[in-house]
This record gives sequence, C-alpha cells and structure tokens, in this order.
Amino acid sequence: MVQMTIAERKRILETISNLSVADPETADFAAFFVSDHHAYLRDPYHFLVLGGRGAGKTSVFRTMQTKDGFRRIFEKDRPLDAPDADNSTVLEGYSRSSQFPAPDLLDQYATDKQARAYWIGSLLIVLSTLPEDGLRFIEIMNAAFGASDAAVFLPLENLKFPSRWIHFVLENLERADIVLREFNQYLFEQERWAIIAYDDLDRLTSAYEDLFPFIRALLSFWHKHYRHWQRLRCKIFLRNDLYESRLLDFDLAHRMVGYVKYLEWNEADLYQLLIQKLAHSGSEAVLRYLSGIPGLMQGKDVLPGYSPAEKLPVLEAFASRLVGKYMGDSPRKGFTFDWIPSHLQDAKGRMYPRSFLKCFAVAAGMMLEHEDALASLTGSQLILPAMIRAAIPSVSEDRLAELLKEYPWLAQLKPAFRGLTMLMDKDSFIDNIDMDLWDDTQKPSLPDRTPRGIFNVLQQIGVVFAHENCVNVPELYLHAFQMQRKAGIHRIGCSSD
Repeated sequence: MVQMTIAERKRILETISNLSVADPETADFAAFFVSDHHAYLRDPYHFLVLGGRGAGKTSVFRTMQTKDGFRRIFEKDRPLDAPDADNSTVLEGYSRSSQFPAPDLLDQYATDKQARAYWIGSLLIVLSTLPEDGLRFIEIMNAAFGASDAAVFLPLENLKFPSRWIHFVLENLERADIVLREFNQYLFEQERWAIIAYDDLDRLTSAYEDLFPFIRALLSFWHKHYRHWQRLRCKIFLRNDLYESRLLDFDLAHRMVGYVKYLEWNEADLYQLLIQKLAHSGSEAVLRYLSGIPGLMQGKDVLPGYSPAEKLPVLEAFASRLVGKYMGDSPRKGFTFDWIPSHLQDAKGRMYPRSFLKCFAVAAGMMLEHEDALASLTGSQLILPAMIRAAIPSVSEDRLAELLKEYPWLAQLKPAFRGLTMLMDKDSFIDNIDMDLWDDTQKPSLPDRTPRGIFNVLQQIGVVFAHENCVNVPELYLHAFQMQRKAGIHRIGCSSD
C-alpha cells in the first residue's frame, strides 16, 4: 500500500471538512441524491411520501419542479406509461410560499367539510395557471360554473383568500368534480400529466390539532380520485409523525397503505452520497484518491455526474480505505462500514444524510487540528476511528438543532432532561416532562397536552426508545440533551448486554 504524504492527506481532509451539509429540507436540487433504493419516487401510483425531519422531503419537492430535477428523480428506468419531463408539469398544491393562505386564516376552516372544500378550490386555482393547458382548463370551468362564477378561481392572488371562494365550492361540489374529471380526460387525450405537489403541511395552521382536518381531507380526496383519474396526479410529502398520529384517522391510514412510501436512507445510500459529494468537490486530489478503489467510480455523465458504485463490497472498501476496516485494532471494536451509520441512527433505526456527512466533516476538521494524529496514519487512511467517535457529540448537537426547526417545543425539554442517565425506568423518565415547561402561548402548538402524550410523540419522532418499562435514548440525541449513559453504549433497544 502506497504511503501518502501529510500534504496530500491535508488537501483531501480540507475538502472533506468543507463538505456541504446543507439542511436536506432546504438544499437545492443538486444536493439531493437519488439511489435505486429511492426508485419508488418514480412511481406515480405512490403519491404519499413520508419521512422525518432531514430525510429530504422538501429537497425532492423542490427538485421535481425543475426540468433537470424531474429527469434526475423520475426518468431513470421509467415505466413506459409514466410522466417524463417533457409531457408533465409540476404545480405547487401547498408549500410555505407566500402565495398560500397564512396559517391563522386557515384556522377558521379546520373542519373536514371546509378543509375538503379548501383543497378542491385551491386545486382549481393552481390548475388554471398551467402554462400549456391552463386556457383549456379555464374553458372547462367557464362551461361548468359560468364565466362570472369561474372568475373567482382565476387570479392566483385569490389563493391567499379562501373566504372569496370556499363557500362557493361547498355549494358546488358536484360541478367542481365534473370540471376535474373533464380536465383529466383532456390531459389523457393530449398524453400529458399535471402533478400537484404538497409540502410543509405541518405549517397549514397555527394550532397543532387544526392540522388534522386538512391533512385528513387532502389524503381522502386524492385517495378517492386516484383510481378514476389517469393524468391528474399528486405527490404529498408528509412528516411520518403526523401520519402516525392518533389525531389523523386510523381507518384512513389503513386504507392509504398501498399508496404510501417512506423516504428512508440505508447504509449504501449514505456512503454513495458521501462519495458523490467528494467526487463533485472539484478537487483533483480527491478524484485520484477515489479512483484508487477499483470499481468505485462509474464515469461522468451530465446528470448526475460521477456515480459511485452501488455494490456493497466496493463501498466497504471505500470505508476501509478512508477510516480503516475496524473502529479499533480488531473486529471486536466493530466494522467501520456498519459502525458509523449505526451510531447515527435515531430510536427508530432511521439514518439521516446531514448527520452522516456532518460526522465525516467534523472528524476531518479534527484531524487537521492534530498533527500527531496525521503523523500516525498509515497507507491511504485519512481519518482515525477515534476522530469519528469524537465527532458524534457535535453531530448530536447539529441534529437536535435541525429537529428544533420542525419541533420547537423540544427546546423546553433540554433543561428537563439534562443529567439523566440511560437506561432508565419509563415512569421515572416521564416524570421529567412537566407541562409547565411551556407557557400558555406555546401550548397550542404542542402535539399533546399530557406528559405521557409528549413521551409518545418523542417515540414517534425517534428521540426515545421504549421497551416495556425501560427507556433508552440513541447517541444521535443523547449528547445534545446532555444525558449520560452507564454500562457502555446502547443504540436501539434497552438491553445492557
């Protein structure tokens, strides 16, 4: 094995330490990596995409709205009768964009009937903006409603003011259905697709409980029509804790099973993402380093560029070259390829791209700060296992900060959990959740009003793991909450073996 110089190592480590670790929920199209594991995104039949904070839902949502992004996500191994970038238009059905109503406006329509009318009316408005087919859609509306009544759906500005049209929709549900059915037939005849994308559904209303009539109405609306419409399609991106909430509707969730896919990352996905990020860094030294692993790089295309191999032995060889085969001097310390992602899992075993990239970026930065660590490297190794371990507390802090963007109420739990030692009794853990941690202005945004209910939500979002009467917290959150652990490291589960 060729020994690298310290100067060579430093150049590559500087690139790794500067890895883009942008929030996957706000990252641009080039930041989202699609592996074969994510092939379900291409299937127009699976319209509900679930994922936790940081899984990349918003990145997919934004990416699919560009032509190049649509091709990147949807056109690899595309079924014959499926949308492509040339015959499809993606429209926003909801996002945090200012073109949609403010949350306090939608609060007043938080009943199932009014929420359904909201989604139908907003769909009529956004379809009228289609660049190629909008005029035909307006003609269909004029014929069904009359030109004067249809006019209320034409200015996109009216999207922000549901009071102008929601009552009309309630009184004309049958005619609205006719409009949508006829337009679907028109799209079918033209061999075109209109895809409505929904994101940020947790921002619909200001009160947490008011979200669920809207989410329930949206899911049931598309579920009802998906078998009858061939060319009107949707992609709904939803937090999995909202889908799993007792406030949604168990029967509805049960009926939705065939349309649902979870946006999740496995070990191979994460290593491929890391390799792709490095390959696109612009560093010749990095490309030479990656090229030293037989079969790793698959050539360069316009999109997506350098593609890392998907075969596990090749990815394992990359991890071994970068850090070492083991996280110590023997297999007892763990195989590096498995150890790193397994120590970055949440309590449900889910892994997140930002946390994975952050771990390597922080570890590389630490290597650059310690000349003695650099001098101890052998062969083509770049990062010591000890630096990977030392990076995890920083990754934990970053992950909690990321989670707080979607669940700001978690901030009040930090002082309450500080100093707790895992593993611990479930009831004793719940005793630390005091509802007085939140003032009266914060309580409407809470997902539950009882300590046990808050604990259940912590389980749903992967912060805590409970088995019978035992509670554990994974390393991904343990450090950020300043908790401790006795008897070694336990990731998922409560065994002390």
